[in-house]
Amino acid sequence: MMVIFDDSFNDQRVQHFFDYEYLDRGIVKWQGYFLSDHTSALGRLQQRQQQLFETKLKQQSTAKIKQKLKQAYQQQLPVLVQFNQLEEHTHHLLIIVGMVDMVTEHYCQINNQTYELLDMRGIIEALDDTEPYAIQ
Repeated sequence: MMVIFDDSFNDQRVQHFFDYEYLDRGIVKWQGYFLSDHTSALGRLQQRQQQLFETKLKQQSTAKIKQKLKQAYQQQLPVLVQFNQLEEHTHHLLIIVGMVDMVTEHYCQINNQTYELLDMRGIIEALDDTEPYAIQ
């Protein structure tokens, strides 16, 4: 007995193949490239944070700190704030990163936590890679 296969291609058969049998890997084939870029970006961010932990920002005036906080609040930008207090475990200056929720004359609220402006050493935009650190 001989089996004969019908190898003729028609539009219906091709459409059936793409609808039910073909599995497009889509973005999966590019994942290696994206993972590499993402890993590099995370490395740069971690290096930047480490530099900030090891350095001191210049002491900014309360008026300048308040102005930057208000600007970040209005533009909905994340900020990085360095305080004059030391962290308990690392003995580096305390740094917080977050969104400004509110600014008053003497206080601000970042990530639903209230901080006194007089305790702050300096503030920079968290996403700005071009701003050089004002190091003391």
